[in-house]
Amino acid sequence: MLKLEEELQKIIFDFLSQKGLREKPVVEIETPRALDYGDLSSNIALKVSRYLNTNPLELGTELSEYLKRKLQNVFEKIEIVSPGFINFHLSWDFLYHKLEEILLQNSNYGKCEVGKRQRVLLEFVSANPTGPLSIAHGRQAAIGGSLARILQFAGYRVEKEYYINDEGTQIDLLGESLRIRCLQIQGENVQLPPEGYQGEYLISVARELLQREKLSIDRIKGLEGRYFSQYAVETILQEIKEELAGFGIHYEHWSSQRKLREKGKIEKALTELQKRNLIYEKDGALWFKSTEFGDDQDRVVKRKDGTYTYFAADIAYHKEKFERGYDLLIDIWGPDHHGYISRVKAAMKAMGYSEEQLKILIVQLATVYRDGKPIALSTRKGQLLTLKEVVNEIGRDATLYFLLTRKLDSHLDFDIELAKKQSLENPVYYIQYAHARICSIMEYARENDIHFVEFDSGIFRLLNENEEKVILRLLAQFPRVIKISSLILEPSLLTVYLHNLAGEFHRYYSKHRVVGEKQNLTFARLALIRAIQIVIKNGLGLLGISAPQKM
Repeated sequence: MLKLEEELQKIIFDFLSQKGLREKPVVEIETPRALDYGDLSSNIALKVSRYLNTNPLELGTELSEYLKRKLQNVFEKIEIVSPGFINFHLSWDFLYHKLEEILLQNSNYGKCEVGKRQRVLLEFVSANPTGPLSIAHGRQAAIGGSLARILQFAGYRVEKEYYINDEGTQIDLLGESLRIRCLQIQGENVQLPPEGYQGEYLISVARELLQREKLSIDRIKGLEGRYFSQYAVETILQEIKEELAGFGIHYEHWSSQRKLREKGKIEKALTELQKRNLIYEKDGALWFKSTEFGDDQDRVVKRKDGTYTYFAADIAYHKEKFERGYDLLIDIWGPDHHGYISRVKAAMKAMGYSEEQLKILIVQLATVYRDGKPIALSTRKGQLLTLKEVVNEIGRDATLYFLLTRKLDSHLDFDIELAKKQSLENPVYYIQYAHARICSIMEYARENDIHFVEFDSGIFRLLNENEEKVILRLLAQFPRVIKISSLILEPSLLTVYLHNLAGEFHRYYSKHRVVGEKQNLTFARLALIRAIQIVIKNGLGLLGISAPQKM
């Protein structure tokens, strides 16, 4: 379908040029929701008719005749609908050819080269190593992992990175909280400060440290805070790495904020801005002139006590990423970082990098519900429902799917009880069961000596039911879904698509017998459901979700 859309756009461009249109318009090709409105639709006649001083219906009629001549046998019908929409109805022959294409390409079906082998660095999760990963971090992980796979499938060369915020006020507080936990375990009557990390997980870290190092009370009190903060960071970070690996996320790079500073990269970045006359001093601090590059106010990069701000580290980090030679940087952040977008983009613009080369995505939070009631969560207060706990309770596949069901910029409601259900009411079960049911049908066919190995595309003409056309049309859209998902960086499109495809299969299965008495019809329908199986497996794989053969 992608190639067809591109060909359609080219032919429409040629037609409009012949009509005297000077500027090249954007030709939007949409997929109507209802089959009655065709398989594809465009408003191009309505869009450009005023520039050609003509009636949109007349222009659309002329264009449709031109397209029919250029694309014979592709469309069964091209109709013009007031006030100027062109609806394209694909021919059965085109859909049969698409079915053959799916069966031949198998696991490669849906791949495209929209990325043109561009190098992409995708940075996501990057949670402070101050506690276990939350469900909000899990949502970022699910989205980041899926985007990495989708972009790779779409022809990009993708590398994943985790940025470790391993110094600063929160890390110092983490170290002090660990020290106090160690003293408490040793019998000292000391209390955590109200702003300290209250979670039980830090008690486990303290027990492990005491067991390993045999620290006395005096030794605990005498050690520098950095000793405790570094131990806590290393321990928690290792748990984060293991948890993400279990979630199907394997990073190529782990980058440390502390090492950036120790290597002088923060100072180097600020020096470069100073050379460009973009740093000034005020109230004893150093400020970056970010308002000159679209930010709403200038930003402090070095405090009057001589320490760098987080923003200064962000400047150095993004500069260092660009210097590694990537064509595109993608950052996935939580909503608490929304205010940082304009300042980071301003800094990169000041450094001479293109804004188009840096995309920052904000992933909204998730509210977890149990028995219809929201669960209150806070890492600092120790009120935790960790990603690990959710995965252990409902499984990796269900967790991934539910975290991917809404658009990035939409708040997510996560229903634990629904995600646990082993029924068609659960959307991920609904999709996986479609795949497993097809596997079962294929196995039944083999047991009855019906071996679907070779196929004759001529038998596809026996697929002539309306439900079969709906499915073929949906299967043909898969490459388009991949392309759009990769361009707008939105994996939720794929969850919607797979749920729709599974639904069409379940409805088809309830109405039509696949393995029947008519051999050729059986072969044709086996080919159809095999194509569904391929697309579901490919789609679930891009989301990091398994496609079970039995359920």
